Amino acid sequence: MKKLFFLLLSGILLLSLTACGGGSREQPPSDFDPVSDINLIIEEDVPAFIMSEIDRESEDQYAYQVEDVLYLVATMGEKPTSGYEITFVGYRENQDHTMDVFLETTEPAEDEAVLQVLTFPAAYARFYPDLPVFHVRFHIDGEMVNDLVVETMEAPPGV
Repeated sequence: MKKLFFLLLSGILLLSLTACGGGSREQPPSDFDPVSDINLIIEEDVPAFIMSEIDRESEDQYAYQVEDVLYLVATMGEKPTSGYEITFVGYRENQDHTMDVFLETTEPAEDEAVLQVLTFPAAYARFYPDLPVFHVRFHIDGEMVNDLVVETMEAPPGV
């Protein structure tokens, strides 16, 4: 019974810390496509020749076109602890061959227990756009932070 009470209390505490973690953020516009339409991928799903171009130690965004696939990467740079995260939450393909992507970040709360270890939070997505995309605008936490020209790459032979 004590274990059940402890687990229940721990869950409630964790839920309340998560709910209180952030302040208000501007939400993406209502005409964006929800995250369920984004093909979120992990680092290992990004071709190695693209990952060799990514600097995970710096806060930056990247957009690469390889044949009919658009790879997007957003990095938060080096962080001193665990608890940092960046996530794609939506996107909008525009008729003018641009795309707006929306991301949100989270940081550990001041009183949150974290691991003292260097981390390099990053988010990865793969798109198969209906129209060619020439520019990608990255919006992080409700603010446009970058307007990138999509870099076209060719896969090395044998890849």
